[in-house]
Amino acid sequence: MGYKVDYIVPQRVMVTYLYGYIEADDYNAIQERSFGLMDAGVAPIHTISVVDPHIRYARDLKTLVSMMKGLDRLHEKAGWLIQVSDNSMHRFISAWALQVVYKNMRFNTLDSFEAALRFLHDRDSTLADMDIPALLADYAAWKPVVDERS
Repeated sequence: MGYKVDYIVPQRVMVTYLYGYIEADDYNAIQERSFGLMDAGVAPIHTISVVDPHIRYARDLKTLVSMMKGLDRLHEKAGWLIQVSDNSMHRFISAWALQVVYKNMRFNTLDSFEAALRFLHDRDSTLADMDIPALLADYAAWKPVVDERS
């Protein structure tokens, strides 16, 4: 289990950070936590999903299918979903898989958290007053410290 989920902009922009070893049950827990936060949020609620470069996950087809089946629906308040990874394979697989599971989803892949914030700032006029430098500082303090050796 290696994930953290919370708001970076209260009730509007959520961050999920995936690290360590991720199993199918983790995806279900992430969806449950995300939906709970979205229930109390204000639409549209955007999600920035950050994938740590050292993440490990089951690679057999049965487990991967189980993980994708766990993500069976979008929350009615969902806005953009932005995948952040510097790994081009993660970005490709995410883009492909999410477009198969969800039709007409607003999805983008980017290589940095700052790029994700700037993307949302440019796409959602209700976030025009976002203080990106302050959010980057908040994110640096919030994100988990990952031991690359484990």
